[in-house]
Amino acid sequence: MGRRVKELAVRELTARFATLGERGCVLMGFGGMKARDSANVRRLLSGLDAQMMVVKNALFALALEQLGAGGLKEFMDGPTAVITSGDAVRAAKAAHEAVGSCQGLRILGGYAEGRVLDGELVEKLASLPSRDVLLAQVLGCMRSPAQRFAGCVAAVLCRLASVLEELSKQRQRQERDAEA
Repeated sequence: MGRRVKELAVRELTARFATLGERGCVLMGFGGMKARDSANVRRLLSGLDAQMMVVKNALFALALEQLGAGGLKEFMDGPTAVITSGDAVRAAKAAHEAVGSCQGLRILGGYAEGRVLDGELVEKLASLPSRDVLLAQVLGCMRSPAQRFAGCVAAVLCRLASVLEELSKQRQRQERDAEA
């Protein structure tokens, strides 16, 4: 490959992964994977709103340097594919699903919010609940004290109503006794 072609390839990779800081990625090793398996993995990833791109390690390493994510180079050993999605958590979940569906794949590392992640951290990222579930949990935590407070106020008001009703009944009895 000529120098000019390599420069163009690095420029294209840099442009393609320009949003790496916001979206993150997962590096996958795919040694020994058959073409049929690759097509199946790509189909699976497409259903998970993720994409897989096989990269030439040397060129991708140059692009990563330009993007400020040069630390990912240490994970590139052998045939490497990059999985991206809307955010790093989705990419990690998609990579985890892909590993489960194909024997030849393994998670090498990843990049999320300016941090280089090893394979273990990517797996932990994949085990996080979805954004919707996390938001529901936060809302539940925020709502819980308010619900308890409302329950306490309702109980106090119910007791107050009972006391007032009892006082009313007592006063009616006293008036009847006074009339008699």
